[in-house]
Amino acid sequence: MPHMDGITLSKKLREKDTEVILIFVTNMSQLAIKGYEVNALDFIVKPVEYSSFSMKMKRVLRYVRRDNGKRITLNVPTGIISVSSLDICYAEVRGHRLTFHTINDSFMVRKSLGDLEELLEGQPFYRCNSCYLVNLKYVSKAVGNTVTVNGIDLQISKPRHKEFLKELADYLGGGSK
Repeated sequence: MPHMDGITLSKKLREKDTEVILIFVTNMSQLAIKGYEVNALDFIVKPVEYSSFSMKMKRVLRYVRRDNGKRITLNVPTGIISVSSLDICYAEVRGHRLTFHTINDSFMVRKSLGDLEELLEGQPFYRCNSCYLVNLKYVSKAVGNTVTVNGIDLQISKPRHKEFLKELADYLGGGSK
């Protein structure tokens, strides 16, 4: 680029927009480290290979999807409310009652966890056991068989443990999906 290098341009972009996705395309892999100074999502080394490009774009799509909420309409005993999936920390099923635990409140409805999973397809929700559907956005830690979601400890079942941790790592950007 004439008059400005990519790092300088990226710093100027970050001043204007902290959420814009930055991916560096460079023939100098040693400059990739500088990309992390401006919170770049990734970098691609030239010459660009299709498989590498495809993998990086899939990561970008996962990143973009995780921040786009979906509105859910709930028929609660007192009426109808609309909740953004971005505000749901986790959902819990007991018997035939499903409780939505949001950042501000909890709402109980008659719905199955399977129905909710279907409704939230493409959102960053994953089951840690047969009773809980967790919004990965609100996970602060996962230690042993416990995951902490918005300050609440939930059990991770043994059969779901490995897959749940893989999904969490992928969401946080540390996986290799």
